[in-house]
Amino acid sequence: MALGESTDLRYYLYVSDAKVDMLFAQIPRAFLTGVSGELKVGLGVVSATLKQDAEPISKYEKLKTIVRYLDAQDQIGTVDDPKAYFRGELPMRWGSYGSSISETSPLVYFAGSTPLTEVGLGGSRHHVLGSRGRDREVGFDSASATPAMTRILTRGLAEDTAVKPEETFSVAGRPYTAATLLPIAIHNAILQMDRLGGPAQTLEFVARRLFLADSEGRRPRTLLGTPLFVAAAD
Repeated sequence: MALGESTDLRYYLYVSDAKVDMLFAQIPRAFLTGVSGELKVGLGVVSATLKQDAEPISKYEKLKTIVRYLDAQDQIGTVDDPKAYFRGELPMRWGSYGSSISETSPLVYFAGSTPLTEVGLGGSRHHVLGSRGRDREVGFDSASATPAMTRILTRGLAEDTAVKPEETFSVAGRPYTAATLLPIAIHNAILQMDRLGGPAQTLEFVARRLFLADSEGRRPRTLLGTPLFVAAAD
């Protein structure tokens, strides 16, 4: 059974309410009717789209339905072979992105890697759920790629917009393309979290792809996304 389709209970760390509501509203009614029994969410999924007084559907039921629909449309790939969306189960560290001593960033960032790909997931801290026992503060000096990365993640959350490799960003007064900047920023985030110590947590997720760069020299390929959900897998 593919990740994201399991009927097992999950311990969610992050669920994007905004993405769940937006995507669920776009699922064709015919699909909802066809999968309502199989997903064990009952006719409430369908009836709630037809009746204003129907019992509200939980965001977790909506999320499960969205993942099933994306799978049916063949839109979910893997970390090493992503499509418009990708899923994974990886040891990851996570925390506030771009935070400083004086203030906490509104962004949360999950960092991990496979032998082929370094991956970063960025989302709104507002959507973090459950335990924060392994949370970390991930800050960088002002001359780093943090401002550009923050801008990219914020835009990705608001507009669900992919980043073009040739897109230009200013860092310390100098222009850099996304193809040059983001692999460095994602790699540095992993190094920074490693230096903070503490055990990595095995997490599972489904995320929207924002940026993908192929490997270059010794550097692995780089993947940046914004998650629909992140859940503890250990």
